[in-house]
Amino acid sequence: MDSIATLVSQFHFCIAFAVPHFFRVSCGAQADVESPPTYTLWHKDASYTGGLTANATLPSDITPTLKTVRFFPISFGPTSCYNFARIPKGRYSITIFFGLVKLSGEPIYDISIEGTEVYSLLPGWSNHDDQAFSESLISLLNGTATICFHSVGHGDPTILAIQLLQIHDMAYDAGQRWDKRVVFRTVIRLNCGARKPKFDEDYGGNIWGANRFWTPAGSFAKNSGSRIYTENSIANVSASPNFFPEQIYQSALVSTDEEPDMTFIISVKALKTYWLWFHFAEINSSITEGKRVFDIIVNDKVVCQDVDIFRMGGQGYTAVVLNVTIAVTENILRIVLHPRTGHHALMNAIEILEVVKREFQTTRDEANGLKELKKALGVPSLLGWNGDPCAPVQHSWSGVKCENGKNRSTWVIATLDLHRQGLKGFLPMNVSRLSHLKSINLSYNSICGTIPESLGDMKSLEVLDLSYNSLNGSIPESLGSKLTSLRILKLEGNVMLEKGSALTPNNPQPSHHRRGMMIIIIVSLTLLTIVAIVCATIWWRRKQDVTRAQPYTRFPRPQDA
Repeated sequence: MDSIATLVSQFHFCIAFAVPHFFRVSCGAQADVESPPTYTLWHKDASYTGGLTANATLPSDITPTLKTVRFFPISFGPTSCYNFARIPKGRYSITIFFGLVKLSGEPIYDISIEGTEVYSLLPGWSNHDDQAFSESLISLLNGTATICFHSVGHGDPTILAIQLLQIHDMAYDAGQRWDKRVVFRTVIRLNCGARKPKFDEDYGGNIWGANRFWTPAGSFAKNSGSRIYTENSIANVSASPNFFPEQIYQSALVSTDEEPDMTFIISVKALKTYWLWFHFAEINSSITEGKRVFDIIVNDKVVCQDVDIFRMGGQGYTAVVLNVTIAVTENILRIVLHPRTGHHALMNAIEILEVVKREFQTTRDEANGLKELKKALGVPSLLGWNGDPCAPVQHSWSGVKCENGKNRSTWVIATLDLHRQGLKGFLPMNVSRLSHLKSINLSYNSICGTIPESLGDMKSLEVLDLSYNSLNGSIPESLGSKLTSLRILKLEGNVMLEKGSALTPNNPQPSHHRRGMMIIIIVSLTLLTIVAIVCATIWWRRKQDVTRAQPYTRFPRPQDA
């Protein structure tokens, strides 16, 4: 029993002191680098799908002091990605630092993680510290992390660095309400009363808390809040699972006599859901239970009533955290702390996270099948076939149309149209992995090789257009015998295809379709013949009736005269 207890104790010790997985990339760097003043290690650039490198222009003082960027001209396609592999399953904070290239202006583009769009850069982003990067909290369960940048016609996406930091599995946990089905995008984190912007790392934060960025808030609205500060220790900080740093509780804003209500207003996206985290610690030693009580009102709705920080913490100088969700119908988030009794309202820090519902992804088998087809056909980079073929929906692959799978929670490939794209590859045998395809149009390219027999296994296929390529060999019998849904087959223009098979370029309809047409023709001719016979019979009978109805005249015989 003692040995078992010792093993259990060692097991818990290992968990308690386990190091989270982290991975940092300096985009464009040809070797590992360290960034002052903390000399954080950044790995050399890798796992990208294309793009070019350039010397970096830093948009903000808070971005890592790195010297290179990777940017993605439109010649590399509308979507370019970083595909990171061997990522341990878990919950991660993913931060993307944006960069600039001298004389190239400020690019605007969209960002997606694992097929879900998480951020769109806004004009003027390079003038704001808290817009010089994007941070998202997401669960990675498949051993990969795919981060994509989508051009929207306003400059080339330019990336300075990417940071993946594992956090506690229960960090920012929403329970059964959202589970793994959402991404939390950081809108802003405010450290009330602070003088300078800082990361968790600058606060000496726990490594399991990732490296959150806190914007200083010297005041809220005009005359709304005065600064107070303490150097006393704060209880219940840096605790699992969120590991909030102590320093965010050592400063605060307190409302004033002139303006008892403390108000904070921020622009947000309308018709979205936001998760608000409020951080408190009573750092005025003269305040005890009942002496500072206030309500928290968000967009005219009381979300927390009778907040008494001292009572909730059990004592002064103790961290108290509250969180609420709110659906916003307008593009304004208005937070008001309204005193009810005693002294003025107090706020130490605020976090605002946007709740982003994760988008459906393409089934893994079909996504891999399409990527193999891309390689075999030599799909040009200009099409930007990177990331998930179907997600985000507004950035799905050019020439690809998707529809919901049977379980309604994934995408499948329904249509593939790559005609006149200069393809010079071949059709791979495993093209049948795209089992939900209804239409394939690869006409007017230079595709060579034979037509795979496996095309006959694509039971949903209705249209197959391989005309005007350089295909050779025989035409598989399976195209006529197994593709029961096929309506249109076009193979003309492939001069090397063998003639005389069940299907030829000169007879593009499948054999079962020809049989159907012959039956229709025979039945039609039979019906026409029957109708003609019936009409002729009716005409003849009417003629006989007319003849019988005529008056009979008898002429006298000669002997009667």
